[in-house]
Amino acid sequence: MSITYSYYYIGDKKYEELDEPVLLSVSKQKNGKMGEIKPHSHSYMEVFYFESGNGFFECDGDKVEVGAGDCIVVSEGKRHLQYSADATPLVYFSFGVTNVFFPEIGKVNCVSTSGYEYVSAEKCPKVSDFVMMCNSELESKNANGIAAATAYFKLLIIYLMRVINPQGKEKTDGFSQEVKNYLENNFAENITLNMLCKKFFVNKSTLLHAFKRDNGNSPLHYLNLIRIENAKKLLSSGCSVTESAIKSGFSNPVYFAEMFKKVNAITPSAFKKFTQGKIEK
Repeated sequence: MSITYSYYYIGDKKYEELDEPVLLSVSKQKNGKMGEIKPHSHSYMEVFYFESGNGFFECDGDKVEVGAGDCIVVSEGKRHLQYSADATPLVYFSFGVTNVFFPEIGKVNCVSTSGYEYVSAEKCPKVSDFVMMCNSELESKNANGIAAATAYFKLLIIYLMRVINPQGKEKTDGFSQEVKNYLENNFAENITLNMLCKKFFVNKSTLLHAFKRDNGNSPLHYLNLIRIENAKKLLSSGCSVTESAIKSGFSNPVYFAEMFKKVNAITPSAFKKFTQGKIEK
């Protein structure tokens, strides 16, 4: 029979604005035999630490035997199932977490292309220390206990990241095209490098290197080129220089004029007169 020993709801604070993992819940449970729990998924990533017993984890046709000291990380939205062996029921900690980014995958709350990652006890001997310190803080109800528990969990997830991807390789293939598409569709918005890094879960160095490698320009320079092309269309249709600048995403008309002339070797005003003159003919 499945038993829940403890459950702590941490909360879903405004993690959209953060660039770090956010712990949502912690529970300690014992699993029953196969059939007591149906395959299920969550709208967050789940991290299992199996404290004792033996059993199995299933995901998309894969069946993994798990035991004391093992860990499994499951991607958001991935259907899975865990259950105990006949004689020795699984006792485990389950962490609900969101805003986790494994760089080699390149997608938030996704640990691998298979949807889960199994880490044996031999590969992650230190996990138990982080788990116990996290749980101890929640049980103690000390001041700032939740903050301390969250800090221990962040160390836990970083430790698992290093075990799963010891080389620390980041995935750059394809994501620069996603950045390019975003710039083309949202050029009128206030876009900064920091905002792009947070949105695509990548550090600034990787963003700049990959985008320039694939597109020949930095993201912000490419953004300015898109904005100037849009401004040219607006100027040709009769919009003023200031209106064209603002509608194209330039908050400073003076800077817009400088960039426009640098790219086109002509001022926005002269371009407007030239195009309108051609239209009149």
